[in-house]
Amino acid sequence: MLPEELRQAGKLIRAGRSAEARPVLARYLQQHPDSEEGWLLLSMVLRDRAQQIDCLERVLKINPGNGLARERLAQFRVAAQAPPASPAAPPFEERPGSAPQGVSSKPSTPAPVAQVSLAQGKLAWPAPGAKLERPGRPGAQPGKPGPASSSASPEAKPRRGARVLWIALLVLLTLAALGVVGFVGLSFLQTLQPPPGVPAGGGTPLGGQPLPPSWTPTLTATTTPVPSATPTPTLTPSPTLAPPEPTMAALMQRIETEVSDIRGLESQGPVTHYVVSRSAVRPILEGNFLANGGSREVIDDQARVLSALGLIKPTYDMYTNALNGLTDSLGGFYFPWSKELYVIGSHFGGVEHFIYSHEFAHALVDQHYDIGAQGVYPECLSNADRCQAIQALVEGDATLVMGLWLNQYAGPKDYQDIQNYVAPQSTLPEQYPPPYAVLDGQFAYLAGLEFVQSLHARGNWPEVNKAYTRWPESTEQILHPEKYRAGEKPQVIVAPALDSALGEGWRKLAEDTLGEWTTYLLLGYGADAEAMLEDDVALSAARGWGGDRYQVYYQDEAEGTALAAVWGWDSAQDASQFQRALTEHLGARFREARLSSTTGTCWQVNQQTACVYLAGRQVLWLLAPDQGTLDLMRAAYPSF
Repeated sequence: MLPEELRQAGKLIRAGRSAEARPVLARYLQQHPDSEEGWLLLSMVLRDRAQQIDCLERVLKINPGNGLARERLAQFRVAAQAPPASPAAPPFEERPGSAPQGVSSKPSTPAPVAQVSLAQGKLAWPAPGAKLERPGRPGAQPGKPGPASSSASPEAKPRRGARVLWIALLVLLTLAALGVVGFVGLSFLQTLQPPPGVPAGGGTPLGGQPLPPSWTPTLTATTTPVPSATPTPTLTPSPTLAPPEPTMAALMQRIETEVSDIRGLESQGPVTHYVVSRSAVRPILEGNFLANGGSREVIDDQARVLSALGLIKPTYDMYTNALNGLTDSLGGFYFPWSKELYVIGSHFGGVEHFIYSHEFAHALVDQHYDIGAQGVYPECLSNADRCQAIQALVEGDATLVMGLWLNQYAGPKDYQDIQNYVAPQSTLPEQYPPPYAVLDGQFAYLAGLEFVQSLHARGNWPEVNKAYTRWPESTEQILHPEKYRAGEKPQVIVAPALDSALGEGWRKLAEDTLGEWTTYLLLGYGADAEAMLEDDVALSAARGWGGDRYQVYYQDEAEGTALAAVWGWDSAQDASQFQRALTEHLGARFREARLSSTTGTCWQVNQQTACVYLAGRQVLWLLAPDQGTLDLMRAAYPSF
């Protein structure tokens, strides 16, 4: 658990009560002078620049790999016209991410990855029976409906600098919740303790402890999602990859037996598995990506889609990000389309055992329920929201198994290796992703884990197995397991063709479904920090989601973009609440450059025109290069 004093200080900082947070942190650091998290938080509440720099230097002395401390320290030194300690990355909100569909349906994320603080403030596996919180920024009150507007006056809206600092705090606490190491140097791995009776060091590689007959733990997810590349035929492994040597193969077999015991599924045959060096990973990923139909052109189109939605900046090179999206950044990946399992490492120690338990759990479930045949991996063949829901089931399942394996079968040497492990920011080096990517990548692991736990609590693994015969159909069902149990299906929203309205020279980049989850991220975690709504507002506005359908078109010659997104809501009140939230978000994004309109709310800036319309239980958002094009698009939606 993140210490209570640090969680209390974080809440005070988010509430704008930094003066009250300072003594809390000072007292804590007097007793815990080696607390990396404590010094980083203290640097955020002090006013004296020299004292802030001193705090950040203490963080880096404790953990030289703390990227956030390095970045802030470099910014302070640049401001003081002193040379930075290390090259500083671009501001956090300027770092675009990856695409929600197609070749890379989910963004890659900093290591051990993924993305919203569903288990706020938790660094270690939560106690058995603990329930993860709903997604949201740290400090949000998910159950409390938010106001229609988060800023009643210009004075009430945070300044850009304050927003950047707030985002830094969000990243810190979000990754603390995940136990992510490497990104900001917070590591659940350093807080793991062996089960009672297991010594702290030494011992055999695997503990082989018996699994209690009844125990339903909860845990914090720590791995990266495995998005999709556009597929074709099954690939064969690279001829340069050698099978594991006998000792390693025996250890793998032992972990497979343990995972099979935990999961209650019998292995149906050997799995093709490799331990590969980090230098060999990029050729493997790139070979799969390109051989399965992936291309830079597809990635460029996905960037245009995400940019039109306001989720990323248009200048980000997403190619490496797409390759990372094929992996679990913790150190492994499983390809359902080729039935191959990879662990990244130079040997097969405790960390690799831990990773192998997660990846083999994927392989085991795939053997019984043919995950690769569901139209999700490697390419999403239905809609992105359904695919993301299925990914959440799959990753939540493997993450729960991984936690059970750690607590029940890992030996003292495994714990020792894991405690000393510093995971990379991502499998392949890349720039930090934006808030959208950080949070979206966590969805399959954290929300998926909570969903699987809700099933497990009702009927153990047999109840989880039923989900593979009645697959979840939306992220709404993942976020609200009671809606899954009730069989509440998404509304079918029909998107009229816009080809004739737009005319020649336009091509369709995407037609898909955002879902409740991405709708929430659109409002609260877009690329424009000034347009981010407060978390409770975004969460509450997205909660009444019933269905949606969006289209994005692109004009290559003029580099123009057109977007039409229509949402259906559970009630007229839900629709009205979302319309107000979307209006506030777009008003900030378009800097309140209002246009007069009789039926909708419109803005125009930088050769872009946008309008929001409300009709009953539906909301329509249109985006076009000019008012004339937008009017032609609107004619295709007569109910608005």
